[in-house]
Amino acid sequence: MRQGTSEELRTDVCGVSPDVIIEDEDRIKERGKELGDKKKIEKIREIARKYDPDPEHSDTVRRLSLELFDKMGDLHLLGYEERYWLECAAILHDIGRSQGPKGHHKSSLRLILNDQEFPFTLDERYLIGSIARYHRKAHPKNSHFHFAAMSQDNKQKVRVLAPILRIADGMDASHSSVVTNIDLKIKHDSVMLDCFVTNDVSLERESILKKKDLFESTIGKNFIVKWLQKI
Repeated sequence: MRQGTSEELRTDVCGVSPDVIIEDEDRIKERGKELGDKKKIEKIREIARKYDPDPEHSDTVRRLSLELFDKMGDLHLLGYEERYWLECAAILHDIGRSQGPKGHHKSSLRLILNDQEFPFTLDERYLIGSIARYHRKAHPKNSHFHFAAMSQDNKQKVRVLAPILRIADGMDASHSSVVTNIDLKIKHDSVMLDCFVTNDVSLERESILKKKDLFESTIGKNFIVKWLQKI
C-alpha cells in the first residue's frame, strides 16, 4: 500500500492544504482591518464636520485622491494602509480653515496632532498630519518638526502621498466638483492625466500648474493634464 507524502497527509486531515488555510486567515484579517478602517473613516468625517467649512470640497478631494492613488499603483507600489492614510488626510486637509484661511494647512496639521477625538496612533498623527499640511505651499523638509519626527520610511511615504493630495486639491480649486472622472496613463518620462469636466476649469488649470511641482520632483516624471469637456 502506497504511503502518502507528508503534504498529502497534512492535507487529508482537514481536506484542505495548509497554504490555503493561511491564505484564508490572511484574507479574513485583512477584511477585518478594512471593516475597522471604514468605521474609523466615518468617525473621522464626523469630527471633520466640526471644523471644515466646505465638507463637499473635501469629499471631492477625497474621491479624486483615491482615484489617483489607485490608477498610480504601478508608480508608487503602496498598499491598503497608505491608501487609508491618504483618505484620512484628504478628509482633513482643510479643517484648519476653521482657524482662518491664512496658513490653514499648518492649522490642519495642528488640529490633527492635537485633537484627541481622532482615532489615530501617534505615528498616524504625524503621517496624516504631514500629508494634509503639504497639500499646499512648502515641500517636505527636515527643518519642519513634524516631518523630522518620522522614520525615513514614513518620510518617503509622505513624499509620495502628499503630491497626490496636492494634485487632487488642485483639481477642485473652484470647489465646484467640475471633474467628473479621470483617466491616467503612465509613460517612460511622463504621467498623462485626462480630466473630464462639466464647466470652466480656469482655476483648476492654474492650480495644477502650481501644485504639480512636488509630484514631478518626487516621482521624476513630467505631469501633463488634458482638460476634456464632457458632452
